[in-house]
Amino acid sequence: MGAESEQPIHIRTPARDGRVKALARAFVVRFRGKGNQATAIGSVDIQRLDAHGDHEPVCSRRRESALIPAFDGARWRGLTSATTEPRFMEKAAAMHSRRLHRGLHVIAGALLVGLGLVPTCFLDLAGCWLSLRDPLVESGCIFILLGWVTYRPPIARASAGLALGISLSVLGLGAAECLGRWIRFDFRKTEATLRRLPPYYRKPTVLTGDVFFRRPGPERWKGRVIEHTLRELGIGEDLYADELEITVHYDAQGFRNPAGLADWDMAVAGDSFTELGFLPEDLLFTSLLGRRLGLRVKNLGVSHTGPLTQLHYLEMYGQAPSTRRVAIMFFEGNDLQDLEVESHRLRWFQQTGKRPSGQPKPQCSLLRAICDLVLRPVPHAVPAATPGPDACLDVAGKRIAVDFGSVPVAASDINPRLREALDDFLVRYSGWARERGLEAWLFYLPAPLRVWQGRLDFTEQAPEQVRLWQPTDLPDHLGEIVQARGLRFCDLTPALIEATRTREALLFNPRFDTHLNAAGSAVVAETMARVLE
Repeated sequence: MGAESEQPIHIRTPARDGRVKALARAFVVRFRGKGNQATAIGSVDIQRLDAHGDHEPVCSRRRESALIPAFDGARWRGLTSATTEPRFMEKAAAMHSRRLHRGLHVIAGALLVGLGLVPTCFLDLAGCWLSLRDPLVESGCIFILLGWVTYRPPIARASAGLALGISLSVLGLGAAECLGRWIRFDFRKTEATLRRLPPYYRKPTVLTGDVFFRRPGPERWKGRVIEHTLRELGIGEDLYADELEITVHYDAQGFRNPAGLADWDMAVAGDSFTELGFLPEDLLFTSLLGRRLGLRVKNLGVSHTGPLTQLHYLEMYGQAPSTRRVAIMFFEGNDLQDLEVESHRLRWFQQTGKRPSGQPKPQCSLLRAICDLVLRPVPHAVPAATPGPDACLDVAGKRIAVDFGSVPVAASDINPRLREALDDFLVRYSGWARERGLEAWLFYLPAPLRVWQGRLDFTEQAPEQVRLWQPTDLPDHLGEIVQARGLRFCDLTPALIEATRTREALLFNPRFDTHLNAAGSAVVAETMARVLE
């Protein structure tokens, strides 16, 4: 008996009926702790090697009958039986698979719903993501329902795999969105895109003073300014096919002046109508004015600026030992709107002490990039047709298609807050010039619509406010309040209208860029020189 107890136990599994399987499991559990045992789950014959190496039964009838009640108890409890054990195990596995199947679909559907709803909570995504929100939410709800109706052997595995793939994709998308915002990656490459444009069409980005901006400098750009810009915007190139190639220089302060200009007699500040970044430097009206008067005139014109910024330019960059005159060119098309924006920016700084940033804001959202890609129109193989003009102008026997970038307002359209801002600007301008003994001027630049009024044949696509516009009293009203503040005023409208009539000349660019052209710049210089002389 002692020798027999030292011999190992072997269990073989020829896979008979389920009752003997359960008996074998119970036997293995009973003897599992002993070191001289070897077990194999699911065995049918339980045997032991004798002294001759042959197998002999280990479980006697007595032991088997002792183990059977335990097995019967388990069967009575519904855990297993000779006929139900395989079925029970299959059912448990099926229940587990069904729960996993539905769980995967619920997770994937919930993530799709979240992908549709969460981005709309962010201001930089709310506008573009609204068109994708409903499809994503509906897809998520449908996918959750599929978890209950698609559990069929042929399609369950594919459906579960799709749910897992969607879940991983949405989670990866969320991680990439967070990473892009954290490292400030610009998906739109805003700065690189702006650098491709000529300086004239870029906004000033260098902070000067508390809330104003100027251009970086020095800078040099060579090419056809308008033609290059229209090509970058995808607009027909033949409109300015005869434009000359020029080289544009900006000094260290970001203005169009010769390098090394250290002293000047007069400084002129203004917006894009003063900068005129598509004309050669010798054709600017500030250059023509200087040659006609024999004076050194500094150009402080920068596009995308208003009266407060231009006054700041005079204060910071317009004074020199020989300076006796200063002027601000007021363009009726948008200077009042610019003044309102700049006044609000100045008040915000005074209340909060926070300075604005002029740097272009990077587009750091991957979701926004995807949205832009999905909603972007499919590019055509050939350039899109050029939009139609607003009107046709008869000049020198030719019908020229023209556009209007702005519509002048009337004095009655100036709201009380803007009227207050305008008065504050004029008081500040007048007081600054008086303190320094400077002769201060404000020159009124009209919009093309005012100069060409009565000579236009409007097209059907012209905006209603353009077709119905009539000359307003804004020049006279502004002249009165300017002179009441001790400043000198000159309205350039009559001179431009007269030159258009007598010379039969086109004084503004006809389409898209509707600024003064070389002929218009010459008329402005002549009129200013005549007034200043």
